[in-house]
Amino acid sequence: MKEKTNTPIRDDIRDYSCFFDSIFCIRLIALLWIIFLHIFNEFTSFKEEIGPFFNIIFFLGDIGLDILLFISGMILTFQIATMNYDDHCWKSWYKKRILKIYPLLIISTFFYVFFHYIVNDEIFSLNSVIVHISGLQAFQFNDLNMIFYIEPTHWFISFILFLYLLFPIFYVFIKKNLKISFICLIISFSICIILLFTMKIFTDSLFYFDMFVIRIFIFIFGMLFGFWLSSNFKKKEKMMKNHIIGLTLFILIILSFFIFINIKNMDDHIHFSIERQLYFPLLTIIFLLFLNYIFINLPKTGNSLKFFGKISYGLYLVHNFIILVNAVIFFKLINNLIFGIELFYYLIPLIIFESILLSVPFYYFEIYIRKKYRYHILILTISISLILYGIASFILDINYTISDYLALFIYLIVLLTTISIMILYKFCKEK
Repeated sequence: MKEKTNTPIRDDIRDYSCFFDSIFCIRLIALLWIIFLHIFNEFTSFKEEIGPFFNIIFFLGDIGLDILLFISGMILTFQIATMNYDDHCWKSWYKKRILKIYPLLIISTFFYVFFHYIVNDEIFSLNSVIVHISGLQAFQFNDLNMIFYIEPTHWFISFILFLYLLFPIFYVFIKKNLKISFICLIISFSICIILLFTMKIFTDSLFYFDMFVIRIFIFIFGMLFGFWLSSNFKKKEKMMKNHIIGLTLFILIILSFFIFINIKNMDDHIHFSIERQLYFPLLTIIFLLFLNYIFINLPKTGNSLKFFGKISYGLYLVHNFIILVNAVIFFKLINNLIFGIELFYYLIPLIIFESILLSVPFYYFEIYIRKKYRYHILILTISISLILYGIASFILDINYTISDYLALFIYLIVLLTTISIMILYKFCKEK
């Protein structure tokens, strides 16, 4: 049986397809920037040859992730705010998130497991694989290696799941009073920066703080912007199309670029600096608003590129697999040939093309799963059991090197428990 869909309730919000097309295009650009960054990280031997300008461009690829977070918070809030909230069901909302995330995460994980087995003759423990496809590998605090053990880029899934968990709380608070929410966020962000600066004086071991905490604020800023847009959208859409605002944003981007050039310690990883925490959230918002101005004024471009924005989730999951495969071919098979930097420049568009090509079937599989309601219970059961296993691994401090038989036994217990709970819930609901 199909679920009840929500419909817009505001008369002034009837057609925002141009806005969504713009967002899909920005998603594509953000993903391409992330791919540039990861290519740069894999082919570090060319760091000196590509020159300082391209070094800066690649380093700035880290902004791509922040843009995706801002967009995620903005779109989720915008969609809910333009629906009849009385009819909105958070259970249904979480169900949609799970159905979107887990099928593709599970499939993509086995791509990486297969790659490491073929290329590196490496066999991962069953426990590490289950924890990874649970999406909670980034929260295994007992061993930081778990975050990057199978596929480093998938730590972002853990972070997104954490934000989804808190999203209803953030949304209800923002819905009650947007202005107070904004003031509280600014105060909290300032306190967080001061705290980070103070802690940096005494220790450099602030991995989770650097990696996650500041990005939570970026997501919430996106939520605030999305809620602000949802009211009187047509008027605000005209503001976004305003050429004076567009020119101002362009000037701010140029100024920000030159400021970034002067940031110290460019040789260090960009995450672990006070400058990153202060500078990137601001640049993320400015850059996103400018891109939105460009694409919302070029609707035909937005309409032609929106498909590539729709495949962004699959593209994020598989792009590093393509990078790894090309790195193996480049370094192991043709490294003895003298091509140098010229071949590297050709390799970048090739990797992007291959990544998009592989992510297309992922996208259509995602649509197939979304439409096949008879598979939803099965997928939800497996996904929830994986989440519970990841939580149990965290609480019980299970080492990822435990025997496969023990990991399988623990997972089967968790799976049977999940099935029992779902049957009991359905029975109580019918009664």
